[in-house]
Amino acid sequence: MTTGRLPSVEGGIQPTIVDAKGDLITATAADTPARIAVGANDTVLTADSTTATGLKWAAVASGGMTLISETVASALSSLSFSSLGSYKQLVLIYSGIRHSDNATVFAMRFNNNSGGIYHNAGFTATGGNGATVNIAGNSPTHLGNSSPTAMYAFGEGTNNAALSTDVKGYILIDNYTSSTKGKSVFCTFDYYDNAAGSYRVKNGMSYFDSTTAITSLDIVRLSGTGTFSNTTNTTIRLYGVS
Repeated sequence: MTTGRLPSVEGGIQPTIVDAKGDLITATAADTPARIAVGANDTVLTADSTTATGLKWAAVASGGMTLISETVASALSSLSFSSLGSYKQLVLIYSGIRHSDNATVFAMRFNNNSGGIYHNAGFTATGGNGATVNIAGNSPTHLGNSSPTAMYAFGEGTNNAALSTDVKGYILIDNYTSSTKGKSVFCTFDYYDNAAGSYRVKNGMSYFDSTTAITSLDIVRLSGTGTFSNTTNTTIRLYGVS
């Protein structure tokens, strides 16, 4: 023992285990202390069982919206999105959807489920100037309908050959991976029904009454024999929200 210094405590952690500013003391096993050096700026300490200390420095996980897919529809009678990943929410954004005739109706379903479990409500409007606005709801076999005005998320008879009358909108689905809860859905869309000669606009929400996880978003043809396509410079984009 050197004169003027206290003796080491048997089994104690010596100050020499740390070498630099920011060093942390951790362990590699029971009764086995170890040093983990400070990480790079703006990284965070993260558990990782594959490292010797069970810890590592890692970049902060990114959030926001991730583009899952982008589709340009061309003369389709249906379209399904089935590679959905695992996010907190899904957002489907679309514009420029135009039908090949004025006698076909396209709607949105989840898991291609045609049961009356889409409980829709919200504001709907039909017509031109002085349109009638309804606050109503019902439970049809697809997303978007509101009694007394029939509304379809991907349009009906929408072939007026103008961007302002094409189908456009967005659909947000919350907690879609849950296998124990129903799913809340928010949507806004509009289009021109060329057969009826009137605009249709919806701003509302829906509740998908199923505890099954949503594994596909399905654009389906409910009536008619026509197809739908994206007009020039428009797409259907699916995002995952972290």
